[in-house]
Amino acid sequence: MFIVAEGITCTGKTTQMKMLADRINSKGGRAFFNHEPTKASPYGKIIRRIVEKREISPELIKEAKNRKLIPGVIEKLEDGKELTELERQSIYMADRRENLIHTVIPKIARGATVLQDRYEMSTFAYGATKDISEETLRKRQKQILEDVYLRPDIILYFDLDPQTAVERLKLSGKQTDIYETLSKIKKTRAAYKKLLKNKDFYRTLYAIDASESLDEVFNTICFKLNLW
Repeated sequence: MFIVAEGITCTGKTTQMKMLADRINSKGGRAFFNHEPTKASPYGKIIRRIVEKREISPELIKEAKNRKLIPGVIEKLEDGKELTELERQSIYMADRRENLIHTVIPKIARGATVLQDRYEMSTFAYGATKDISEETLRKRQKQILEDVYLRPDIILYFDLDPQTAVERLKLSGKQTDIYETLSKIKKTRAAYKKLLKNKDFYRTLYAIDASESLDEVFNTICFKLNLW
């Protein structure tokens, strides 16, 4: 089974998915927590550095270039040029392809439940904040993923007021990334609301009120997934 958590920043979804993995494992199941962007592929490492405004090493760029998944994009980085939002999202997609091939699909084939924080809906939501159409993003993803794709069995959408998200972000002490301004968070949430109406993204959808306490949110998830 493939269960994906989606939502704006600071909804607590990462913590909840880790707690959910522990719950499933404690009941004799086999659950694996996963995250996009990954920390394994060169594409995941690169996009993390871009978003967090950190330096990208020549070695990392070379490793990504050798994979030849997104010609032209990595070369622009190598030349020190600014990427467009579509090019940034292309790096997420390349990371997604490697994640599916090397982690998600093999884990599920061996009988595990993969609990993943973020997947393709994040690409479409964040891309929409820069006025990139869903059609454009779908076309680009198809080019990169080719025949490698897995539709989530369940999406847990964690909903939170953007102002509350910003307040949580400040309290966390975490340095904000390029997507974490109030205006961008508002746009991202609005994009999610629109995307959730499209059932192509999932088989089952559960909306979660992320404004509640940690335990209340977890209890809601367990109730919806019948994990008491």
